[in-house]
Amino acid sequence: MKIKTKKQQSLFAKFNGGLFFLLAVVFIAAGLHSGNALAINHSKAFNHFDTGFPLEGAHRNTECSTCHLYGVFKGISSNCSSCHSKSSRISATSRSTSHIATTDTCESCHSANDWRSVSRVDHTQVRGTCTACHNGKTAKGKGAQHIVTANNCDVCHRSTAWTPASNHVEPLAACFTCHNGSIARGKGAKHVTTSDTCESCHSKNRWAPATKVDHNEVRGSCNTCHNGVIATGKKANHIPTTANCDACHSTSGWVPATNHLEPLAACFTCHNASIARGKGTRHVNTSNLCENCHAKNSWTPATRVDHNEVRGSCNTCHNGVIATGKKANHIPTNANCDVCHSTRAWTPASNHVEPLAACFTCHNASIARGKGTRHVNTSNLCENCHAKNSWTPATRVDHNEVRGSCNTCHNGVIATGKKANHIPTTAECDVCHSTRAWTPASNHAEPLAACFTCHNGNIARGKGAKHVNTSNTCDNCHSKSTWSPVIKVDHLDVIGSCSSCHNGTVARGKGTRHINTSNVCEACHRDTGWVPAVTVDHAHVNGTCSSCHNGSVAKGKGTRHVKTSNNCEACHSTNGWVPATRVDHNEITGSCSSCHNGVIARGKTANHIPTNAECDICHRSTAWKPASNHAEPLAACFTCHNGSIATGKNARHVSTSNICDACHSRSTWKPVVKVDHNEVTGSCASCHNGTVAKGKNTAHANTSNVCDACHTTNGWKPVPRVDHNEVNGTCASCHNGSIATGKPNAHFSSNQCDLCHNTNGWGGVTRYSHTLYFEPTRHSGNLKCNSCHARNGDAVSYPDNPGLKPDCGACHTHDYDPGEHRNVSPASLKNCSGSCHEPGPEHRVSDRDWG
Repeated sequence: MKIKTKKQQSLFAKFNGGLFFLLAVVFIAAGLHSGNALAINHSKAFNHFDTGFPLEGAHRNTECSTCHLYGVFKGISSNCSSCHSKSSRISATSRSTSHIATTDTCESCHSANDWRSVSRVDHTQVRGTCTACHNGKTAKGKGAQHIVTANNCDVCHRSTAWTPASNHVEPLAACFTCHNGSIARGKGAKHVTTSDTCESCHSKNRWAPATKVDHNEVRGSCNTCHNGVIATGKKANHIPTTANCDACHSTSGWVPATNHLEPLAACFTCHNASIARGKGTRHVNTSNLCENCHAKNSWTPATRVDHNEVRGSCNTCHNGVIATGKKANHIPTNANCDVCHSTRAWTPASNHVEPLAACFTCHNASIARGKGTRHVNTSNLCENCHAKNSWTPATRVDHNEVRGSCNTCHNGVIATGKKANHIPTTAECDVCHSTRAWTPASNHAEPLAACFTCHNGNIARGKGAKHVNTSNTCDNCHSKSTWSPVIKVDHLDVIGSCSSCHNGTVARGKGTRHINTSNVCEACHRDTGWVPAVTVDHAHVNGTCSSCHNGSVAKGKGTRHVKTSNNCEACHSTNGWVPATRVDHNEITGSCSSCHNGVIARGKTANHIPTNAECDICHRSTAWKPASNHAEPLAACFTCHNGSIATGKNARHVSTSNICDACHSRSTWKPVVKVDHNEVTGSCASCHNGTVAKGKNTAHANTSNVCDACHTTNGWKPVPRVDHNEVNGTCASCHNGSIATGKPNAHFSSNQCDLCHNTNGWGGVTRYSHTLYFEPTRHSGNLKCNSCHARNGDAVSYPDNPGLKPDCGACHTHDYDPGEHRNVSPASLKNCSGSCHEPGPEHRVSDRDWG
């Protein structure tokens, strides 16, 4: 039936729909009537694993109809998104709006066991910045210890490997906020000791090398770093000295260096106009060393001048320009300096022959020494009593001009003084005596005898009953002008112990700051000098060392003491403070050389390996020996490896006079880097025997010769000469193009080499036996091999007439002259040499009539 109109189409559709409904009712009724004829047969067990999608995790407890809608069991996708999406016809949980933006499939991160537990995150498919998820809500954000920064995560981190993070461009805090040994690695053990922040020296863009060093914050001595290992050390042309760098240099300005206290060499070692300024053009003309006149701590003025080495006359220097000349008040004279003065002792000047004026013109205490205090008090001129050529004794004394009392002169020195039985005194006569009555004398100011001479209890009062028990004389403690209090106590002659007086009553006892000890005073002190104590009997001292040796009660650690945190008794003994009984190096701070420098502690011995390296580069405090590092030695190997300091060459060593480092390397002793054969003694075979060194190889020429018969140590190849006398075998066993040069391509003979050549001189054929035909000696002296052998072959081509070989005509047909040979024809030519011609320098015809 053909449907034409829309109305007909609508009616047809309604009819078909109704028909379908009726048929469905009929089939359902039939099914019910037949007793579940269409029901699923559950008699056979169904295994979902066979479908390729095993039911695991949450799917194991899900009803079949949740996924299999409308009885559809086949053709359902196993992808998560086919069910877990908003567009799916199955009402399964779909991705939330807060889910990470990603193009990955669900199963890339999730599992069927538990949807919320993410087994891993495939960051390669995640969209957006790290902080979109790592914000502390969706995923874990920055930790409390994270570097303070406003940067995005991926500026420093990578999703393929979160650590390590390498970018330092944007951190907001100081370096040590993280680089403190907890969050990130801090300063290493070998780092320069400094209190500075990292960024004071380093750059965030590039950690090493440091952009600058703030020396103001560096702790320790300069050579802690400037030792040639951590930082540049002294240069090779540095002034020889053991002083620390900062003794001469400053971190604010390295040059110039001004301290000359510790140089070990003479001044001119540096002051030679190359390293430092030498003598100037105006310097005194002398051959002396600088230090003979100058001081290291103060160059000018010169401390002294060694005139023995000065060249020229005195006024060459003493001219008022280079050195002081004659003063304005100098004795008027025209004589040269050395007429009166001596370089050994400038004063006194001894020559008075040439003075031009009176004595007092110079001897007035300004220009020259005048009258001394012990001179007779007189107003006379010098020359009235003295002579120029002999000053003492005076030639006469004019008493009319003498002033003062008698003992001004009569004192036993200038003139006769007191008699031998006079009271011992230095007082003037009129101190005790009077001109009116010379006796008695009563003044104690100047007696020269002991007090007890008079104060003996008979002449005058002696010691009282309460006097200190002593055998001394009075004036050892008392003053003549004031008897008490005593001015001093001479303890040498005091009888009894110290405490018999020093008990706080008679004399002062121990002070509150005294060392805590039960000993008597004299165990430590001496009566000649109370302080410092001579010895301290530590056996009776109570408390630790530092209770006294703290810088207050007793001397503490000095500035030159080893830097250590140990107690004194950890290294020292009270029985003998020095040397220390042991040193606990575990508590010592600083480098080895800060102590082992030959001053604080023993330094390098005289036979130590010459090196600038720090001790701990080679040695260890736990075991000083053996030392193994050879990086920094300054001398040749044999300086140490001589069999005494260190192992020398063994018995199997190559016999050589060379130094070790001519062949060996310090970093790797074996194998040798090169062999200097110029210094090897013995034949080559003493080493090149296959045991000590490589011997002849299998391809070597068969010879019994020693190596140096053909080779040289300057260049093993090519061989400069070959001694063929000792070579075994034929020439071709070597001269085959492989071992040695063979026959060239143009060579025409296949014979053995030595058939024509000899080893004494290869060039030019010296011998060859022509077994078949005429030898070259039968022809002209100018005849060569290629005169007959035109091609590279043994056969002769006989170019003129091959039919006549081997007769002369085979080669000499063209030489035939019919006019000369009237009786023969060319065809009848035979051996010319046997008939008419004879060989010689040139061919000739034998004497005969050729008519």
